[in-house]
Amino acid sequence: MKEILFLTENLSAKDRVNLAIDQVNGLTREIADQMGDQWERDRFGRYKSEHMINMANNSQEIIKNYELDKDEELVQYLPLFKFICQSHDLGRHFHDNDRYVDDNGKFMDHGEISIRLLEEKGILKKFFDDEQKVIGYTIRNHSLKEMMEPVDDVERKAQIFCTVFRDIDKLEVLNKRDFVKAREIYRLLGIHFDLDEYKNEWKTTEKKEDYIELIQQLLDEKELEINDGLGEKIKEIVDGQMQENIGEINIIECFESGKSTPMNVYRETKSYANYLLFLLSYLNNIQYDRTVNEVDQKEIQEKMNFLKNKTTEEQYSRIRAVLNNKYKYEII
Repeated sequence: MKEILFLTENLSAKDRVNLAIDQVNGLTREIADQMGDQWERDRFGRYKSEHMINMANNSQEIIKNYELDKDEELVQYLPLFKFICQSHDLGRHFHDNDRYVDDNGKFMDHGEISIRLLEEKGILKKFFDDEQKVIGYTIRNHSLKEMMEPVDDVERKAQIFCTVFRDIDKLEVLNKRDFVKAREIYRLLGIHFDLDEYKNEWKTTEKKEDYIELIQQLLDEKELEINDGLGEKIKEIVDGQMQENIGEINIIECFESGKSTPMNVYRETKSYANYLLFLLSYLNNIQYDRTVNEVDQKEIQEKMNFLKNKTTEEQYSRIRAVLNNKYKYEII
């Protein structure tokens, strides 16, 4: 650590961030090469990389908009924000890698995987100990349901970073139409159905693209004749009605009470309608009013337009009431 820092300690934080980002870019190219064709097709491939780059490009605007530059305690750490933006979802590229499982055999949260990658590749060594704490706390906590309590003063400062970061990350999700379209439904197919009998077919590139096109046509409400079994299962997800009561949880009551739909509950559903309510529940975890105001209402209306035909009139009215009354969106 001391030898590495000796080479960089005389550089400004901004210069060290730029060097670290160069290494992240190299790691990204390495991951893309390993993933091959999957890099372009997988939502955890190129899509996530572009998401991080987009956030990094907007990092200075985020700092200004949320007035982080007016907090004297944070000023020295502000250059780190760009690096955090461009590296926070690296773990998403390894969402099914057996190297990253906990003691119970479950995959680690992608924030934890991201930090481990940065450590493994020596990228964090570009930063001093307190800077590593800020980076580590923010990335580890950016996607957890609740942030961990800070253990010291440095993490307490990082908590402000992390709160803003969590908001912006959700904003990116809610404002991205392609995130919730055909490719996402194709992924849901793998979660919700036993596809062993289709295994060779549904993972081949040519067939996958055919099915993704089919999903998009179904979303666009085109009348199609579907004869094969996998097509029927796709149609079942796209056309599925909202399941309001799942186990002991009423998901609309959960949304009305200001909670996010639990991930384990969402995974028990088999309809795209439930997935849309899961996404809309992200609003309930946003902390800043200005973030809520930046959510594209056209995107929210589009999701609601789809839900309208997949819910009862009473269900739709209850969801719309939350969006209209609590978030002041003009949803029809």
